[in-house]
Amino acid sequence: MKELLGSLWWLRVILVVAVFTPFMLHSHGAQRYQLFDRLEQIFYDVRLRLTMPNEVDKRVVIVDIDERSLQAEGQWPWSREKLAKLVDSLFNDFGVRAMGFDVTFPEPENRGGDAVLDVLYAGPLGQHPEIRGLLDEAKEASNTDKKFAAAINNQEVTLGYAFVPRVAAGQPSMVGKLPKPIFTEKTLVEAGLDLPFSKAAGFTSNVDVLTDASVASGFFDNPLIDNDGVFRRVPLLELYDGNVYESLALAILRGANNLPPPVFEFAVGSEERTGRELEGLTLGDKFIPTDENVAVLVPYRGRAGQFPYVSASHILDGTADLEVLFDTIVLLGTSAPGLLDLRVTPVGAAYPGVEVHANIVSGLLDGNFLHRPSYAGGIETLMLVFIALLFLVLLPKFGVVGDVVLLVSVVAAAVWLNLWLWREHNLVIAIVNPVLFAVLCFAVLNTLEYFYESRSKKKLSRFFGQYIPPELVDEMNERGEEISLEGEARDMSVLFSDVRGFTGISEGLDAQSLTELMNAFLTPITKAIHESRGTIDKYMGDAVMAFWGAPLDDDEHAAHAIESGFLMLERLAELQPVFAERGWPEIKVGIGINSGTMNVGNMGSEFRVAYTVMGDSVNLGSRIEGLTKQYGVQFMVSEFTVAEAPQFLYRELDLARVKGKEEPVRFFEPIGRIGEQSADVVNNLEQFNAALSAFRERRWD
Repeated sequence: MKELLGSLWWLRVILVVAVFTPFMLHSHGAQRYQLFDRLEQIFYDVRLRLTMPNEVDKRVVIVDIDERSLQAEGQWPWSREKLAKLVDSLFNDFGVRAMGFDVTFPEPENRGGDAVLDVLYAGPLGQHPEIRGLLDEAKEASNTDKKFAAAINNQEVTLGYAFVPRVAAGQPSMVGKLPKPIFTEKTLVEAGLDLPFSKAAGFTSNVDVLTDASVASGFFDNPLIDNDGVFRRVPLLELYDGNVYESLALAILRGANNLPPPVFEFAVGSEERTGRELEGLTLGDKFIPTDENVAVLVPYRGRAGQFPYVSASHILDGTADLEVLFDTIVLLGTSAPGLLDLRVTPVGAAYPGVEVHANIVSGLLDGNFLHRPSYAGGIETLMLVFIALLFLVLLPKFGVVGDVVLLVSVVAAAVWLNLWLWREHNLVIAIVNPVLFAVLCFAVLNTLEYFYESRSKKKLSRFFGQYIPPELVDEMNERGEEISLEGEARDMSVLFSDVRGFTGISEGLDAQSLTELMNAFLTPITKAIHESRGTIDKYMGDAVMAFWGAPLDDDEHAAHAIESGFLMLERLAELQPVFAERGWPEIKVGIGINSGTMNVGNMGSEFRVAYTVMGDSVNLGSRIEGLTKQYGVQFMVSEFTVAEAPQFLYRELDLARVKGKEEPVRFFEPIGRIGEQSADVVNNLEQFNAALSAFRERRWD
């Protein structure tokens, strides 16, 4: 049994390691599982929605090209002249601090008058110097791009543009003009930076005159949309043609606060300048945690509407609220459904794209970003190891209810720790990985225990079912104790019972009647032994042998054996009227019990073995049963049994030397439990003991 338990332990370890390995590989990114990632995305969104501040940030205002603006000013795109008026009004009338455009202007504005001027230029009038001068003045006056450029020049205006990850065949890879990069290829090489930036294959930017007039430009595309189409993280920097460019939100914030380019921060003590060692960016006095792609998790403040919205039409007509706009960072974008600038986010399926950038600007202002650190895999692995060890040690000790309580406690602790790290330290640690691991470990180990217990129960039933009642087999399974089948010495009690005058009884009955009589006799006798937690050793014709103290330990083996003897006599008395009705003879028995050290285990030959007891104490029990005839009693026990069961009254019968024993042994007749006998019985027993004492002292009178 020890070998079996040992093998079961190692089997548990092997199974847990087999479950642990893929989870550990997933945590460290060596092997990703799409199901785990999808579940993690779902629970990331749940945690985000549960912990969002849901507070309006008044520092960032969205000038909205909404349905009202489209109705008042006409369909988009608006003329550059109107946009110039919008910019002038925002800075001059409403005192905004900085402005960003979540739109792009890739082509020069072509107004109808330009075509007429081109015809005049090409005709005879265009050759006349004075008229050509007038045409030049008219063309200059009609150049709305220059007017728009003049409006944004010397103002904190950041234009937006878009990188594209791939360029289709036959399509231009470059439209418009890119701004100056924030880091050149030369800078990256000199700094020894080897970071896996998001790489672009082309771009759609603004016309040259606008790009040159603006203080900065930033990209607003997102190449890191998750596979479910949800905006969860966006890059702050992108790589194109060896140079690094900044995002719209980063460019707006740097311009609004006159900040230098960010500084890359790597793990303390690391000499590598790789994405694996990158911890984030320092921007001014703020640290911005990023992932290896220099991307941030969007710090959504809540559902759409967490920033003040001002209709663009109210800016143009001068009716906007000055207090809302003064000294704020403004983003020009659109919430109008027809302009298709709506995004799928964790907090809404139709979320204005401009508000995504507003959330990032707000996060950059506070330096408040959730992030998954480089050591997240290590934390998750430690959690997996702890859960594995906890289950290996504790699950085998509990029952079904205890196992379920342990599982619920582990899952609750993992969720609590995850949320604590999330809220208190802004750490995004996987929650699905440890929870799924705990559930799977629980299922695997409990399935193993189920099959092992089923096999163990069958084995116990096979070995002990013929000796002990099913209730004890169940108890042995519930205890989970080691049940040794090998020979071992134990302190036990043994009972022998024999039918008096069986030879005469058998001669007076035919074979069928004798069989029926013995079955009718042995059935209640066996039940009496089982009810007192005894183990049947064997039936020997009319005799029964039983013992207590094995296979389950029993500290009250002597008391249980004596109770069994009383039960046997009680059941036998109940049988006598039934036997008399059937014409069977009266049955009388002799019962002998002894207690002491005995050898118990599977004993026999290679052809047949039996779970039995042997030893000198067993032989004495057999001798005691034989002495019941000489002393004229039905029930006798030794002094060793009396010493083990002092809760009974006894009548001492003799002190005698039995065969095989050099020292004499005292023999007693059990009378009953102390406190349950009548006064006459107790008085007679006292008189008997007094007489026996006088006899032994030779006080004959």
